[in-house]
Amino acid sequence: MKRIVCLAVLMALVAAVLPAAGGRNPMEKKLATFLDQVIGRIEPLSRSAAIASYDASISGREADYQKSAALQLELKKIQSDRTQFARLKEFRQSGKIVDVFAGKEYLFTATVNETGEISLAKNSSIAQEMIRRYQNNENIKLRPV
Repeated sequence: MKRIVCLAVLMALVAAVLPAAGGRNPMEKKLATFLDQVIGRIEPLSRSAAIASYDASISGREADYQKSAALQLELKKIQSDRTQFARLKEFRQSGKIVDVFAGKEYLFTATVNETGEISLAKNSSIAQEMIRRYQNNENIKLRPV
């Protein structure tokens, strides 16, 4: 259960902060591709499972409950896949993914390139927040994920 929660939280966190534009480093490209594949499988199945669960609770029919249970089981199989967990662990242990903090406040998760830099679009909200915090003399810290 702990692995499932960690997998889901890490996927959501990393997917939320990966830039949509090109110019990604190889590790970021691999991670983005991996997340696209996993989320592409989980989203429709999750939606179907939620609808089936709702239908079962409204109708009370055994067939609806069985359909809901089958979809939930399929969803749990994807979420607890050991190969997916191993790939996420590989990304995490690569040392190329870091959390960025201003003071004690978490800002975002980023991928570090080969030269040790994090690339942000200057006009992005994340970059603007970093510039504002830097100008206010706040400590900007990185912590490996």
